[in-house]
Amino acid sequence: MIGTPDVIVDVGSGTGVTAEALAARFKRDPRPRFVLVDPQRGFLTRARRRPKSRFDLVEGDATRVPLGTHSVGVVVSFGVLCCLTEEALPHAIREAWRILRPGGYLLVSVPRWQGPGLESQLMVEGFVRLASERPGVSALQKPS
Repeated sequence: MIGTPDVIVDVGSGTGVTAEALAARFKRDPRPRFVLVDPQRGFLTRARRRPKSRFDLVEGDATRVPLGTHSVGVVVSFGVLCCLTEEALPHAIREAWRILRPGGYLLVSVPRWQGPGLESQLMVEGFVRLASERPGVSALQKPS
C-alpha cells in the first residue's frame, strides 16, 4: 500500500524496536532513511546500540519534532499519542501534519478504547483514513 518511502520517522521511538522491525521489511531495498525521535536521550543511546542500527537519532517529542516542513513520507506513532495530555494531543497531530509531505502516510497505534476518538481528531485535522486494523490501529494519509 505505501511502497518504499524515502524517509520514515518514528515519533516516540523509544529504543528503536518498532523502527528495527519496519527496517527489516526493506532489507532488499536500502532506500528508506529512518529517523527516530524521542525526548529521552537514554532511549536514543540504546537505539544506537541495536545490532543493525542504521537510524538517524533526534532528540525531540511529538509536539515539537525538529524536522523540516513537508520533509518525510511516513510518520509512525505507536503507543505515543495515547500518552499525551489532552492539551498536547492537538499539537502532536498538527506536528505530524506539518512534517508529512502531501500524500504522506501516518501510521498510529493506541489502545483500542482510544481509537475512535483519536481517529476522529485526526480526520478533523484533515487526515484521510485508509485502513483500520482495529480501533486504534490505523493508516491515514495527508491528502495531496
